[in-house]
Amino acid sequence: MIDKIKKVFLDNGYKMEIINGKEVFVKGNLYQRIDFVKDWNEYIIESAFSRDEAEKNLFEDSDFISVNATDEEILEVMKECMD
Repeated sequence: MIDKIKKVFLDNGYKMEIINGKEVFVKGNLYQRIDFVKDWNEYIIESAFSRDEAEKNLFEDSDFISVNATDEEILEVMKECMD
């Protein structure tokens, strides 16, 4: 599942960087990372709006993706996150 999410970022022009030891997907001034919330059994896409925010770990929750999501549902959520 996480590989599918990463692929969507990369296929849409994002570059992967390591910031504070975590993979962050960067496009312009948008910094997005993927975390997993075990209690909810969901992936969360978090966003920061500058490198400074990303380095200070000031990410905001953008959207959630269930581990049971279909490919179509993943694409729909990711499209919303990238707009």
